[in-house]
Amino acid sequence: MIDRSAQPSSFGWQFQIATGISLALNNISRTRSINIEGPLQDVEITFFDGEILYGQAKAYGDTDVEETNNTGWKEKLSSAITGLFEDFLKHKTASEFKYLINYPYPLGKNKGGKTNFHQNDYGDIQGTELTDKQVKIIYDILKDCKDVDITSLSNEELDSEFNHFLQHLSIRTCRFTNFTSDRKFSQLDSLIRDFLNNNNFDVSVKKLRQYWFSKGFENSSQKFSLTRTEFLFAIALVDDVLSKTELFGRRFHAKKINQLYDRFVDVIASVTTLEDFNRKLVADILSYFKLNDMDDYYYDDEEAEEFTAYYLDSYTHYFKLPNLTNKEQQLLTRFALARCLEEQELMTRLFNKGEIKDAN
Repeated sequence: MIDRSAQPSSFGWQFQIATGISLALNNISRTRSINIEGPLQDVEITFFDGEILYGQAKAYGDTDVEETNNTGWKEKLSSAITGLFEDFLKHKTASEFKYLINYPYPLGKNKGGKTNFHQNDYGDIQGTELTDKQVKIIYDILKDCKDVDITSLSNEELDSEFNHFLQHLSIRTCRFTNFTSDRKFSQLDSLIRDFLNNNNFDVSVKKLRQYWFSKGFENSSQKFSLTRTEFLFAIALVDDVLSKTELFGRRFHAKKINQLYDRFVDVIASVTTLEDFNRKLVADILSYFKLNDMDDYYYDDEEAEEFTAYYLDSYTHYFKLPNLTNKEQQLLTRFALARCLEEQELMTRLFNKGEIKDAN
C-alpha cells in the first residue's frame, strides 16, 4: 500500500512520481522509459530518439500553499536551477529541462510575481515567456553559485550558455497538496482520465494510478524505473478482469474466486510481464488458431474455453500458489489464461508506439 502518513519525505517522493507520470502521459507517443530519482535528476524521461527530459521536482509540504507560508522557495529554486543548468552544460543534446513545483510562487512573490504561475493545471511556462525580472532571478542564482562547472565559465560564456538554457527551460506548476486522502491526486487523476479517454480505454483511473504508485515506490528506498511497455502494461492489469465471476459465460465459484483474488492478482501481475510467458502465449495462440500475425487474433469465449482446456497443464506452473487444491489451482489458472487471451487485442494495439495518443 502507498504510504499515506503525509510525512514530508513521503510527500516529496509522491510528488516526484506524480510529475513523472504526468510527463510520461504528456509525451507517451515518444517516451521510451520513465525514471524517478534517476542518475542525474529527480525525473528523467527518455525518448525514442535518445533525447532526455530532465526534471527537478520540488514540493512544498504545507497543506495550504499561500504567500504567507511559502517559505524555503529560494533554496528550492537555487538547488533546482543549479542542478538543471549543470546538466545542461554536460548534456546539451537533451531538449527539455523542467523545474516542477506545486506552489504558485516558484520565483518568490515580491519580485518573481505570480504572473503566468497558477495551480489549476499541469501547465508549462517556457523560459522564453518569463518576465525580465523573473529571468534576472534565475540568472543571479547561477552567477552567485559555487558550483565548479559553472564558476569556470567566463562572464561571456555564462551569458551565452544561459540564453541557450532559457530556450530549453520550462517551469511546470502541479496541483498537489499534502492531504492524507486521495484529494492530492485530483489533478493527476484528471490527466490520467484524459489519456484513457483519448485512447478509448475503459479502465479505472484510481486503480491505474494506484498501480503505478505501488510499483515501489511506497517510499524512496526503491527507484521508480519503468520502460514504456511496463508503464503501459498496467492498463491491462488494472482492468480488474480477475474479479469477474463469469468464465466463458458461466458463473463460477464466485466466493472462492473473491477469497483468492488478492493473493492471485500479484502472481498475475508478475507472470504477465515475463518475456518467456508472453512469448509462449503468442506462439500458442498463433499455432492453435492457425494465424500468421497477432493482428488477426480476436477473442471469443467459446474458442478461449477450448484453448485453455487444451493448454491448461502447460500454463499451471506459471500461476502456482501454495496451499491450493489441484481443483482450485486449475480454476485460477483458467481465469488467468482466459483473461490473458482477452487482453491480447488490447496489448497488440497498446504497444504499437505510433498509435497511443498523448494526454492533453
